[in-house]
Amino acid sequence: MLDEGQYTLSGLTAETSYTRYFRAVNLVGNGDASAAVTVTTDVASGPPTVPTNVAGATQFSFGDLEGVFTWELPLRNNPALTRFEYRRNNVGGGDQGWFNVPAPSGQTMADARTITLGFTFVTGQTFELRAVNSEGAGDIALLTFTRTGNTGTWS
Repeated sequence: MLDEGQYTLSGLTAETSYTRYFRAVNLVGNGDASAAVTVTTDVASGPPTVPTNVAGATQFSFGDLEGVFTWELPLRNNPALTRFEYRRNNVGGGDQGWFNVPAPSGQTMADARTITLGFTFVTGQTFELRAVNSEGAGDIALLTFTRTGNTGTWS
């Protein structure tokens, strides 16, 4: 029974729209239904989801191969992102730990969408990327290098 015109729904999914209709009911009967009321739940908080559209490419720079990596924002980034981190595994060299992606000139580390790295470029090398906010590190996007002649692909 509603006394003050408020109603709370629980168990809803974050980032989802819900439409409801309301009507008054008393001893005489049911009133007409209201117009549709649509609400959208807030973005879930927690560590960010995996960065989206992560891609890698190789390029020559002064006779050496480099890996150029790009990405887009995670689908969930609430609270706001603070930075992106990457790590790479050079085959035989092991995990080198996580490093912050440098901030673009005049922007914050959360604005970064690309990084260029030198690699040994052998099949099996990996590049991992994750987003970080005040709740922690999010899931990892992983690309693995496959060498083909003097170049290769990241997938």
